[in-house]
Amino acid sequence: MCHNHSYCIDGKVVKFLFLQIEQGTETVKLTGACLPRKSNLPMDREAVQVSHFVFISPEVLNGEAYVSCDDAYAVGLLALELVFRKKPFKEYRTWSLDQFAREVQPRQMLRLDEVLEGQPEELSSLIMRSFGKADNRPHMHEFLNVKLPMIERMQTVEEETPIPTQRFHSMGLPSRI
Repeated sequence: MCHNHSYCIDGKVVKFLFLQIEQGTETVKLTGACLPRKSNLPMDREAVQVSHFVFISPEVLNGEAYVSCDDAYAVGLLALELVFRKKPFKEYRTWSLDQFAREVQPRQMLRLDEVLEGQPEELSSLIMRSFGKADNRPHMHEFLNVKLPMIERMQTVEEETPIPTQRFHSMGLPSRI
C-alpha cells in the first residue's frame, strides 16, 4: 500500500502516510491523509495493458473520483489473493485498460460464488460486498472485525526473537521509534 500511495497509482493526493506496528499488541496502524480526486490514468487506454490497474475500482477506471469505498474494492482483491491464493483477474491482465474498464464484472470474472463456497458467511458476505455497488461496500473497520484465516494462522506463530516496533514512512523505509 505504501508503494501505491508513494506513486499516486490509486488516484489520491497524498499528504503523508506511514505504517506503525506495535509489538506485543498485534496492532497495525496506517495513518495519513488523502484527498479524493479523479485518477490520473494513462491517456492511451487502448494500448496499455490493464495489469495492476485491476486493483482500481470500475467506477474510478470509468472516470469517477476515487473515494473511501474504492479502498474496500482493493482490499477485497487483496483478501482474495492472500487468503485464497488467487491472483485477481489473472486471465484478464493482458486486456487493454479500455476493454477492462468497459467490460469488468468482478463477481463473475473472479468466480466469487465458486471461490467463496463453503467459507464462513461473515467472510463471504464481506468479500462479496467489496465488489458490489460503491455505496454498499464495507468500511475498513469491517475488515478488521472479520476473522480471516491467514490472520488466525499468523497469530498462532510465536516469534523466538521479538521485533521492536517500527515505523514505515511513505517511501517504505523503516525507522526505529
